[in-house]
Amino acid sequence: MSINKSAAMEEDGNQELMVRMKEAEDEAYLKSMPSGFRFKPRDDELIFYLMCKARNKPLPPTRIKEVPLYKYDPDTLTAISGNMSSNGTINEWYFFTSRDRKHPQGKRPNRAAGDGFWKAVNSDKHVKSNGKLIGLKKTLVYCRGKPSKAQKTNWIMHEYVLSDPPQTTHKNDHQ
Repeated sequence: MSINKSAAMEEDGNQELMVRMKEAEDEAYLKSMPSGFRFKPRDDELIFYLMCKARNKPLPPTRIKEVPLYKYDPDTLTAISGNMSSNGTINEWYFFTSRDRKHPQGKRPNRAAGDGFWKAVNSDKHVKSNGKLIGLKKTLVYCRGKPSKAQKTNWIMHEYVLSDPPQTTHKNDHQ
């Protein structure tokens, strides 16, 4: 049994090393970009990245990091990312995160985060490519405190969701 455990630990270590090597390669590639290069994708391009991620397909080198977004308030989240923005300006960051639900069998998302919550401020905007609906974009504003006494902040988030997500094998998978 200890041999199997050791082999599994070694395999995990190898996978972690491969992930770090890929991240280092991506970082070197992004640093090789000419001065003035900015990661400024359009809505349909962001949906493309999300489609690749949802279908476990390889992503091109980007500044999009995977983060448990709803564990942190925006100030903490940007500090964790070293206040380095994704696109070269200091006011935009791009993250992948899993969606959480208020109730295991429910459809309402849980947007509690850090010392507050993300509140939807408008209806979904359709994101199309070649005239076909590929996703939805929702604008959210961060509010500090409990919903009954919350104070709006200047933090805004755009949430993108695939219109036709891949089928999951787990009933409660809310990626």
